[in-house]
Amino acid sequence: MEAAQVTIILARAVYYVSIVLLFGAAVFPLYAGRSTWAALPRWLTAALAVATVLALLTWLFALAATLDDTGEVLPTVKVILTESSFRMVWLVRLGAALLLLLIALALRPSPVIATPSAVLLIGEGWGGHAVAWGTLGSVNLAVHTLCAALWLGGLVPLGLVVFSAHRGSADLPTAETALRRFSSTAVMAVAGVVATGAVNTWHMLGAGPNFTDAYVRVLALKITLVMLMIGLAALNRYRFLPQLRTAGRAATMRSLVGSITLEQLVGLLVLLDVSVLGTMNPHA
Repeated sequence: MEAAQVTIILARAVYYVSIVLLFGAAVFPLYAGRSTWAALPRWLTAALAVATVLALLTWLFALAATLDDTGEVLPTVKVILTESSFRMVWLVRLGAALLLLLIALALRPSPVIATPSAVLLIGEGWGGHAVAWGTLGSVNLAVHTLCAALWLGGLVPLGLVVFSAHRGSADLPTAETALRRFSSTAVMAVAGVVATGAVNTWHMLGAGPNFTDAYVRVLALKITLVMLMIGLAALNRYRFLPQLRTAGRAATMRSLVGSITLEQLVGLLVLLDVSVLGTMNPHA
């Protein structure tokens, strides 16, 4: 694998992790309760916004490097932004990323950040493999991406709230409310992820996927990781949450912290998998 290709994968990974966290954390207080507004520290919000812009620029320049063997990257970047079929996608991405950065630097963590983050997430529907399917494919992938970000991105502020309650830095009722509301929201998000993911997979691979193909194996790994996350989410919802009303709250909170942390790590692996998957040809 060429250095530019590796750079694209790494840049995509940083980009996806950043915008998923920013979107998920921005909308988290809207359903989890006003007491969770400061769940994500301001410095982390700003750092993620900076990472989004830098990763996007790195991705763009690395992409240009793969398209031109002469070493003249800047002219190729200009072509991508002014003449290519994806020029509008890239211009919207860059504009939304810069707006995201300005908001993150100017304001405390706020739901306003959700708007440019959502634009970046929706843009994936018009910049990936689904474009070949037409508008329906783009909309399906955009919904898939938003649902995934709502779920995965909300895990970080949720984990911070639960961890604070476990340490005694926040009150338990706040954490319990956040857990229950996140759980209800996550059920809808997971349903959206599974439904749109199934449609996209069927369109890409058909009824008989070939597991000797590298794309299929990477996709199968993603599906396996998502199923593992669903299992952890079900464990939290149907086992640990009911136990919060029993006498062993301390042990239950400790179990929740561990389970949510593991779910976050698996979610990170999903985003890394997606970063690789988007650079592969499903019909090679």
